[in-house]
Amino acid sequence: MASAQGFHAIAAARGLGAVLASMVGPGPIPGSQRLYLSYIYADDTLDLVAVDPDSGAFQIFSNPVKSEYGAWGMAVGPDGDLYLGTLPHAHLYPLDPQTGAYTDLGRPSPTEEYIWQLAVGSDGKLYGCTYPSAKLVRYDPATGKSEDLGRMEPVEQYARFVAASDDGFIYIGIGMSKSHLVAYEIDTGQHRDILPPDCQAPGAARVCRGSDGRVYAQAAGKHFRLEGWNPIPIPAAAPAAPQNRLMDGRTVEVSDLRISVVNPGSGKTTTHPFSYAGQSLPIFRLNLGPDRNLYASTALPIHFLRIEPENGNLLDLGGLGGGEFYSLLPHGRRVLMAAYSGLAPLMSYDPELPFAPGTGADANPLLVKYEGQDSGWRPQAPGR
Repeated sequence: MASAQGFHAIAAARGLGAVLASMVGPGPIPGSQRLYLSYIYADDTLDLVAVDPDSGAFQIFSNPVKSEYGAWGMAVGPDGDLYLGTLPHAHLYPLDPQTGAYTDLGRPSPTEEYIWQLAVGSDGKLYGCTYPSAKLVRYDPATGKSEDLGRMEPVEQYARFVAASDDGFIYIGIGMSKSHLVAYEIDTGQHRDILPPDCQAPGAARVCRGSDGRVYAQAAGKHFRLEGWNPIPIPAAAPAAPQNRLMDGRTVEVSDLRISVVNPGSGKTTTHPFSYAGQSLPIFRLNLGPDRNLYASTALPIHFLRIEPENGNLLDLGGLGGGEFYSLLPHGRRVLMAAYSGLAPLMSYDPELPFAPGTGADANPLLVKYEGQDSGWRPQAPGR
């Protein structure tokens, strides 16, 4: 169709966005449960999808604030509501599973862009960790009051992980240029870094609540059990409390077009089709291939696309990771790709061969991996 300055649209991509967060929470009927999934559609919207593990039916809850297009934070509050912490303006959303009311509580801190994770403290309040000021924010479901508790570290930007203990502490994993582990005492409001200096390496300290109800941390390859202000060294990582376990012990997962429910007692797996179609996907990189077709990457996740310019036919060749291509260049008979958070940092695709990603001699694209690679790099190069 024609548009201004001689440009015209030839194709549009649609599909499943990346799942930023998921967990089992209360369903619409007392005693029922749903698997909730938060899908990101960058620069567009977010979808919260609730899946019934017994029937495979799903419900989409539409985004209440159009400026927000993703939600990393997710937790079930003491009031039974499901809470989401969003990006890029760090709003807090509650969903009442019984009534379906899905609303906006605004921004707990006006300076923040991401609420990375949410946890329920021993005081029955929700705590969120943020970017870009590495803050801790708090919301009280009983009063409706939000609070900005301030920076937990004076230099770093990412308060990336948060977990709550039963004895009155909130623990925050901070990075990325140097990792920090901050303990926040609820009763006093005091906080301090408790990570040993030899663990303050690049990256972020990770914290999680374990299956045993205790809080654990990991940084620079070392592991700790957290007790009050004290990180107690332990020999190995403790298992995190599963987020996909139903009350009866079954686990539920969604992958693309299938819902799988596993009964660990019997070993039986029940599957249901998943027909959620997603939303419009952003094209992040685009270039002309050696076969004169256009090749493109969507963002979050990587849908690798081929578009025929003459007629607009668009083919989703397949998924190549959770991020996006930052470079996509033709070279001889191949298309070369460099990815952030991809199946490999470098990939090489031959348009004349079937799509079959891997590392073997017949793989297409060939996934190029090497020592020292970092999936968090954003590799860029000039186009031709």
